[in-house]
Amino acid sequence: MLQSRWLHLMKYFQYFRLEFWLSLPLLGLVFWFFCGWMTQELLINLSNEDVKLEVSVKPQSKSYLQQFSSIVLKVDSGKGFSTVTATKQIRGEKTRGVKKIEFQLFTTDLQEIEVEIAKELELPPRKVRKLLVN
Repeated sequence: MLQSRWLHLMKYFQYFRLEFWLSLPLLGLVFWFFCGWMTQELLINLSNEDVKLEVSVKPQSKSYLQQFSSIVLKVDSGKGFSTVTATKQIRGEKTRGVKKIEFQLFTTDLQEIEVEIAKELELPPRKVRKLLVN
């Protein structure tokens, strides 16, 4: 009796191909665990310790320093800020022209302004003094 029920169930398995459909979730779980494990191993082995930072610094050429033609400074002592307009000449193989850079500084002291302009435009302070136009 037990064998006949078992044989009867096996006929249903063969008819609906249940042995194939029941094995798919098991194969999916195995694949999922394997991929998770492989990803974890790869991420551990490819850590950031192997990456080395390289920085290259270009020396400033005199042509770069000569690009600024004038710096116009307008000091508004009543409001406590200064407006700086720097004119830069663009020289290149394809492009030529003039670029104006404008920014505000929240100080009216001339020495502080010169230092801030030098930082902003990446120029030496004595070059800023030569280019300043009131």
